[in-house]
Amino acid sequence: MTTRFTSQRVAKSRPGRIRTLSDRQVAALRFLGAGPESSAFAGQMTRCIAYMCPWAHACDIAPSVPSAVDQRACHRFRGEANRPGSGLSEHSVDVLADHRRVGYKLGESTKAMLDEARPDGPSTNLRSKRPRYPVRPS
Repeated sequence: MTTRFTSQRVAKSRPGRIRTLSDRQVAALRFLGAGPESSAFAGQMTRCIAYMCPWAHACDIAPSVPSAVDQRACHRFRGEANRPGSGLSEHSVDVLADHRRVGYKLGESTKAMLDEARPDGPSTNLRSKRPRYPVRPS
């Protein structure tokens, strides 16, 4: 039932408890740009595998093992203008190092990058089911 002070919009405040926002509260949230329909990723989680992410070098939430993180904090879900520059993921560098080990032809710039990043070939994460992401230097 709705009265003139309540809205049909429902927000969860705690697990198992539902409360109804008043029209004034919804209007205030919309004014701030945080209305119920504008926060599409609110509370949604995504799987973060920093070893395979091209933005992990600039990420504050990159975990050392694959885990669930808030979607709003993930660079993959940000607009192109709000993302940092992407590079190669650690997985991509390991795949290129594996290709060099097998004998595929690679360009000179790729070989130079691999000599600096993976001089001893691919890391042990390449075939691992739970790759660990190295902690970034601060």
